Amino acid sequence: MAPKWSRVPELDRALIDAVTNRDYERPLEICDRYCEEHPTDPEGYSSRCKLHQLMDEHGQALTDFNLVLRHTPRPNAGHFAIRAQILMRLGRWHEALPDLDRVEQMDEDDWFGDYNRLQRAKCHLMLGDLDAAEAECDRIADDYTYPGFMDKLAGSKFDVLERIAAIRAGG
Repeated sequence: MAPKWSRVPELDRALIDAVTNRDYERPLEICDRYCEEHPTDPEGYSSRCKLHQLMDEHGQALTDFNLVLRHTPRPNAGHFAIRAQILMRLGRWHEALPDLDRVEQMDEDDWFGDYNRLQRAKCHLMLGDLDAAEAECDRIADDYTYPGFMDKLAGSKFDVLERIAAIRAGG
């Protein structure tokens, strides 16, 4: 059984078709039409964002996801985690950090926990703030690793710490 990606059946089918057939033209037309007909419904923009991510068009995905946030009355930690991930895919590390901060502030149950801390460590590493990256790694469980699926960046704190050690050693 395929996952349900949208509460709107037409959009859900379009996304499943895109993943199944690796053909994005028709699903994109469906999402475009839905967004035109329902300009304040975040579901259309969210579905189109997912399509753009599948197509490695992360700039377009970000544009759509910003519309999701604009039209979502009460965004949650998951919303900011998604936008941070898109920003990271674009190499916009500095912009991703405030969203990752919001995830941590909003995530009362620590559901994102080590995943969020790992993403923060990667941002700090890419920005050259090795001490901050190390401090984030200190907060991550030793046995935590993220396999990287659904367009999320894979890794573990040991990957980040290896990079830090190599940089400090001049490599």
